[in-house]
Amino acid sequence: MDVAAALEAELLLLDPLVRNSRAAVEELLAGDFVELGRSGRFWSRDELLEVIEGFPSTADLKVDDLTGRLIADGVVLVSYVTSVDGERTYRSSLWRRTAGRWRIEHHQASALH
Repeated sequence: MDVAAALEAELLLLDPLVRNSRAAVEELLAGDFVELGRSGRFWSRDELLEVIEGFPSTADLKVDDLTGRLIADGVVLVSYVTSVDGERTYRSSLWRRTAGRWRIEHHQASALH
């Protein structure tokens, strides 16, 4: 149940309608969220929310090998590969259920060659 819910939340973040809405993304990010982006840049929650609506569309994004692993009660590690315009990226996210809601705490992306 936890794994399926975390996978669903991850896919929500990739949905173009959600991703282009600061308010929708804000609901899914933990207060202390951090991201290590594909470029190697660290993003804080506030930094990401400032630019999220200007990020490239995820409409053509393909997701492969989506898996989740229960790390502890209410904590799921999600991993997958995205492809867009020939660029493949390995991604992993840490999701935690708090007060009945799933929020992402950490995301890391690494370029695949």
